[in-house]
Amino acid sequence: MTYSHRTLCRTHRWAHRVALLAGGALVLCACLGDDLPMQADTGESTSTGPEPTVSGPPGTTVAVSSSGVDLDTTSTLTASTTLTSEGTAGSSGSSDSGETGTGEQGYGDCFNNPAKDVCLAGETCIDDAGMPPGVGVCALQDCGGEGECPSPPPGGRAFPACMDVTGDSVDECVLQCTGGADCPPGMLCFSEFVCVWAPGLGTGDFSCADENLGAALGDAVAMGTTAGQGDDFEAGCVGQTPADVQLVWTALVGGTYTFDTVGSSYDTVLYVLEDCVGPELACNDDTVMYNSEVAVELLAGQSVLIVVDGYNNSTGSYTLNIH
Repeated sequence: MTYSHRTLCRTHRWAHRVALLAGGALVLCACLGDDLPMQADTGESTSTGPEPTVSGPPGTTVAVSSSGVDLDTTSTLTASTTLTSEGTAGSSGSSDSGETGTGEQGYGDCFNNPAKDVCLAGETCIDDAGMPPGVGVCALQDCGGEGECPSPPPGGRAFPACMDVTGDSVDECVLQCTGGADCPPGMLCFSEFVCVWAPGLGTGDFSCADENLGAALGDAVAMGTTAGQGDDFEAGCVGQTPADVQLVWTALVGGTYTFDTVGSSYDTVLYVLEDCVGPELACNDDTVMYNSEVAVELLAGQSVLIVVDGYNNSTGSYTLNIH
């Protein structure tokens, strides 16, 4: 059996065959059962209907985010284990075995568990191109329509879709989370488009977070606006601040990470907290013109709360980069 890697990027290309082609975001990491018949948990395929479409303007670019994720349902997961589609905890790991998976639901957690244990026959594990990967999910290969896709795990409003999400002209079954459709508990909405599994949140209280960024790294990991948001926190480095946004992020490996707001449209203030009730770990007002930058040393599996704030009464569109 041949094992391959295929890239899924962060830019939505609007074409007759909808594909998400992003700069090094998701890849096929273990082709399980490529030579096996397709299998959905509902039985034989029942539909070869038209491929799903995504509403939105041509050329729309999105950032890695987890829009719509209810953190209250994911905060019970640990940094080293998470819940599989069958609701059992499994240890981190992966496998390139060609064995048929034993999962029963589909869209299994092959990020935190061996793919051979959670992926169904005909599914493969796709993940981002990070080193190490930051997200992953089992996906049925070469589907002929959403009617051939497994039913989604319980919870959430994301819906099955059959489309080419890796840009290799082969359609995969994924859970689509566009339009604010929330993913099943424990999953994140990658690029506001596809539900994936990511590291569980580390210990701490992250109930105040607006979004869970998983372990995403790179430019424009999160984009949005602070306008109209609540004033939940105050920066230790400048005093009183206006509306802010709280983002939770998890380090896959230990090391020093840099967070900055280069590309934001207003005078930002950026600070990192241990969690919603913990101490401030770093804070900065201006480093690159009116943009902010902080560096924080983190342990493997540690989650932190990133607060994007503003100086004086400044609010606006922000960009968060993590390296």
